[in-house]
Amino acid sequence: MNQALFAILIFAFGAAVVLAADPAGEPQSLSTETVLKVTARVESVDLDTRLVSLRTPEGMLLTFTAAQSIRKLERVDIGDTVDYEFVSHVTLLLIEENGAVPDDEEHYSESTESAGEKPSITKEASSVRSAKIVAIDRDASTFKLEWPDGSIDEHTAKEKKNLDKASVGDYIVITQTEKMVISVKKPAPE
Repeated sequence: MNQALFAILIFAFGAAVVLAADPAGEPQSLSTETVLKVTARVESVDLDTRLVSLRTPEGMLLTFTAAQSIRKLERVDIGDTVDYEFVSHVTLLLIEENGAVPDDEEHYSESTESAGEKPSITKEASSVRSAKIVAIDRDASTFKLEWPDGSIDEHTAKEKKNLDKASVGDYIVITQTEKMVISVKKPAPE
């Protein structure tokens, strides 16, 4: 995951909420999970170009080129059902200046189903990123984060009072996991 995406996540999920410390002195965290599920019907499959067209129950037509990693495309038939599920989980954690900050890391895995007659694919990615709070302007309700590559970006706190619970030198640790599963199956009998 890139730094711009983390900046968007901080803004989208209200990083200021993360800046609230637990009264017992334990790090405070904020988590959110997004789940997207879509089912569509196969309208066409071109094996030469790997172009696939799907129609959602709402009637929207989606056309894309199937990745080479999708095996058994020749077993996809017009009328088959494609299930798509995407889950994203993000946790933001405030760690005091002298606390233990985890190393940044990224993991990725991809697997294709070999059993069964229809193709399926699962992709999973996880990352941990840390940014140091290098400036807090309580009057303007802003704070600046320095990323491991040395770049600095500025954010606006959604709640000014939360900035009082953070200090320059503290860290925000962002953990994100994403999982995507696409599977094809014969349509259910009507």
